[in-house]
Amino acid sequence: MWPLLLGLSPAGLAHALEEAPPPVCARPSVLTQVDTMLRKAGRPMHLWPLPIGETSVETSPIVHCAVRGQMLGYDTNRYGMQPINEVFVVHYTLELRHNGIFIRLQ
Repeated sequence: MWPLLLGLSPAGLAHALEEAPPPVCARPSVLTQVDTMLRKAGRPMHLWPLPIGETSVETSPIVHCAVRGQMLGYDTNRYGMQPINEVFVVHYTLELRHNGIFIRLQ
């Protein structure tokens, strides 16, 4: 009787062990679009999907996101021809609408 009261039935346990869906900011389709927008803006970099920052308000369809981006840069005045690993935080905003997700880089 106790397992059923605590929700530990086999079906409930299997449901509890399922992975939660990824945050909307970390969806592969969203990250691919952000990557494309960055490349078009002349800032090609590798995006790391996790950890990701996501802030949303329950009553608003706008979600603020932050993801880590990494690129190789060259500063020949300081380091010669050695590539420098540069890490940036990429901020973008998602607007969730009934006909899709709209992305805006900040």
